[in-house]
Amino acid sequence: MTERQLKFCKCYLASQDKKEAAMAAGYTQKNAAAAGGRLLRNPQVQNYLSKLKPNHSEPVAGNEEILEYLTRVLRSDDELISIRDKMRAAELLGKNLSLFSDNNHDSKPCVVFCGENDIQD
Repeated sequence: MTERQLKFCKCYLASQDKKEAAMAAGYTQKNAAAAGGRLLRNPQVQNYLSKLKPNHSEPVAGNEEILEYLTRVLRSDDELISIRDKMRAAELLGKNLSLFSDNNHDSKPCVVFCGENDIQD
């Protein structure tokens, strides 16, 4: 795949708009819609998109799907994903795991038994 096709794929996954993605990949506004349609019919582009695009059964992304996406961004070797994007993904994952809170010690719930003197044998 060409660099332009890769950029189109990344933008298309983010926006789901073929014209917008084509313009972001460097096609002119006049030819963007046609180029986007052509790219979406390209077997290499379809294959690449199918690998990256998760199968959505729920209309809203759940916690697990979001965490998996952030992990994929963090671990990606794709040159189109910037170090800034990876750092942001790491930050969001860390916040989800409460790694940055002031109370970052392994606190386990404390169980307190009351009234043990009232228990009959």
